[in-house]
Amino acid sequence: MDRLSRLKLLFEHDGHLLQLNTGLRKRLPAADNEDEPSSPVLPEMSSQPAPTVQSESPVTTPSIPSDGIFCPLLALSKYPYKYLQGEMRDKVANRFFERGLFWKRQWDLYYIHLRPQNQQTVRHLLLVPAAQARHLLHEINNSLESSLVFPTQNFFLDFTTHAFPFPVFLGQSTSREDKEQLEGNIPASLAPEHKVSAPDDEYLAYAAMLESGWEAAKGKRTKVSKEKMAQRVQKERDRIVCLQRLQRYLGLRGDAIVPKDSSGGDPAENQEPPGTKREAVDENQPTPHPFWKEPIFISVDIECNERCHSQVTEVGISVLDTRDLVGVPPGENCSYWRRLIQSRHLRVREHGHIVNRDFVPGCPKDFQFGTSEWVDLDQLGDTVRACFQAPSGADDEERTLILVAHSTGMEETYLRKLGVPVLREGGKPFFAEIVDTAEFFKVIQGETATRSLGAVLLEVGIEGWYLHNGGNDARYSMEAMLGMMWRWDGVIPTKTGV
Repeated sequence: MDRLSRLKLLFEHDGHLLQLNTGLRKRLPAADNEDEPSSPVLPEMSSQPAPTVQSESPVTTPSIPSDGIFCPLLALSKYPYKYLQGEMRDKVANRFFERGLFWKRQWDLYYIHLRPQNQQTVRHLLLVPAAQARHLLHEINNSLESSLVFPTQNFFLDFTTHAFPFPVFLGQSTSREDKEQLEGNIPASLAPEHKVSAPDDEYLAYAAMLESGWEAAKGKRTKVSKEKMAQRVQKERDRIVCLQRLQRYLGLRGDAIVPKDSSGGDPAENQEPPGTKREAVDENQPTPHPFWKEPIFISVDIECNERCHSQVTEVGISVLDTRDLVGVPPGENCSYWRRLIQSRHLRVREHGHIVNRDFVPGCPKDFQFGTSEWVDLDQLGDTVRACFQAPSGADDEERTLILVAHSTGMEETYLRKLGVPVLREGGKPFFAEIVDTAEFFKVIQGETATRSLGAVLLEVGIEGWYLHNGGNDARYSMEAMLGMMWRWDGVIPTKTGV
């Protein structure tokens, strides 16, 4: 068999291999034309996967753009809406920006921390190489036979004129989800990476350049009404109270139940003031407090076809019954409790050939906590509903169920489609609580950006393998919840970010 025949045998059934970047092709020297892109722009049906969660932490890279000029990403994303008018604005927006088209291009993302505006504010600026911005404008002008230009003020930042740090490489993005995931990995810092003891004129010019980029990137601020502000404050307080409740469910905080009135009515929860610090608990001893209401925690993760979200491919379910924790010490970082989680991984037989590659690195074959189970599509709803019943051998009384997921919106939607009642008939809640580990982690950390599940696991000291497998993600969401509740002392840090 000659070489051509061998290559055809290797690649003819997997064209995806031909699209992989092995890193062996050298980058060509930059052309004289400043409109030449620093990296090719992927088509909408990109075959390159997004960065995997195993390497989510921002990394430095020597591939700094040769001209040292960057453009604020958010300023670029608003280009037609902020800088164009009339028919031309509509044409540019419709062909290059709307329906997510702007985010589906390949962007090399960089970030840099800015000086705090006050002791409670941390900011970062997302940047892309100016060459990529110019290439987009070049495409626009060629397509529309126009001669548009970028604004000259605040739109490009030249880092070669200052002896201060360059932006830090964050990763490559080909979707809004990629961008948000990568941005969530930016380390929080109360100080920018550049520090000077006595600011001189050069540093002040550098700081002014960064502030101009910040002004270009941020959107027009809308005035928030007092009513909406009050709603935000109440929502934040409700989340903190729910966190305190979760610690009582797990025996990590004292039972705070008092009667509603002296007539002996139904008990009501005594909501401690937000920020009430909990007492220390010995990890090598059973919890000193009872497991309030003895709930069953049920963690769910649903994976679907990234190109057709109505096609469910995997359902991961993990269950933790607090009655199994009675008399069991948590162990280091809740390691003893985590071993008592029961996990299942359901794969839909009709969609078993689907493996996500473009936006997330799918790994349906790599369930780490047991054996995956094949389920026919028409049996999926019944199988999932059976997982929401009290475990065999339990008493017949109604148990308190708590739903856990990392970013719960999609899971709630799909559970309803599968016939799992988020609400019982008559509006009575089926779940006593819905725990969104992504949202609650933001509250605990005092952050504004949403962290990925992989990033949260790193923060709570848990090593995660083969994320984006439904069974693994459900298990790790439960473990992340335990780690968060064990580490949180009840104090909410001052909000960072803007």
